[in-house]
Amino acid sequence: MKKTVSVFLIIVSVVLLLGVCSAVGLSVMTYLKVNEIEVLQAEQKAANEDVDVENGVTIAGSYVIHSTQEISDAYLAGDTTKLSDRDRETLHMASDILDEIITDGMTDYEKEQAVFVWMSDNLSGDEDVTVLVRDDASTDDPHGVLSTRHAVCVGYATTFRLFMQMLDIPCMVIHDLDHIHAWDLVQIEGHWYHADLYRSVGTREPLQYLNRSDSMQREIDFNWDSQRYPAADSLEYCYAYREAESVKDVYAIPAKVKEAIDNQKPFVSLLIDNGEDVETLVRSMLYTIDETVIDSIEYEHISITHAVIEDDDKLFIYIKIEDSSLNNNGSGDLIISDEELGRINKAIYDSFGKLSYYDN
Repeated sequence: MKKTVSVFLIIVSVVLLLGVCSAVGLSVMTYLKVNEIEVLQAEQKAANEDVDVENGVTIAGSYVIHSTQEISDAYLAGDTTKLSDRDRETLHMASDILDEIITDGMTDYEKEQAVFVWMSDNLSGDEDVTVLVRDDASTDDPHGVLSTRHAVCVGYATTFRLFMQMLDIPCMVIHDLDHIHAWDLVQIEGHWYHADLYRSVGTREPLQYLNRSDSMQREIDFNWDSQRYPAADSLEYCYAYREAESVKDVYAIPAKVKEAIDNQKPFVSLLIDNGEDVETLVRSMLYTIDETVIDSIEYEHISITHAVIEDDDKLFIYIKIEDSSLNNNGSGDLIISDEELGRINKAIYDSFGKLSYYDN
């Protein structure tokens, strides 16, 4: 009997020991697995932090964003001895322009606006960045841009950044999620803003693209990885905001839009007192304008996009108007003649012949 009990106790002890060992083994395995995941997550986080969100990024599969820091540093230090001949030429071209447009006593915003206007007036877009690749001269870096006076979006962005850095104004190049467009984030008086020069070229009011907030840039044009860039959450130095006109109520908006269309204005910016359901009414009004007016035969050539932003006790309403009956770099500013339009139609007819269309 004692022997049987002893054997039973031994068996129980072995089972318990195996259970404890298994539990310890599972705990160790679980710990190692969790630790492995944490290590991988930490490495991924570190890798993400190490990636330069500006430079080395390729836009439209062809244009690489390159740093201009060495040039601006040499300018601020007054020492160009370490620069390559090409970079030294870039600095001289850029500094000559700054000498021409920047005067003593200017604020950072005034300096930024002066550069923005000069670039809008003196540079021309190198067609669509998504389809054109030049082989003769680079239009995606400041040297090529300033020497040829032509630029793709990357060229505009890096050249504007160079000017800002030379003026000791913080600036970085940002790109959209699809890697088809690049523009700038610039810091004025402690706040970041979007400045999109490529979109401004050839428009009737280039400054509407100066110093947009995140909401304006995202609702009107592009989206980007907001976790990788500083937030642009101020309207203080937004040009469109500073030009905004106050209206009494929502029902004044259609008249303002009609007036802008009649006068071929590229945008309308309004301020209205905020309150309960006001934003809903504003957005409903804008969507209804689009559905009932813009979709009509009389205004089929017009399209509008908008951003509605809370600003303390006000709503800021930015309405972008595009007119396809006007011909320019996608923004509707240069009117072609009837003669030229006739030649265009003839060339299309000669190529395609008479086409059939569905009845509405």
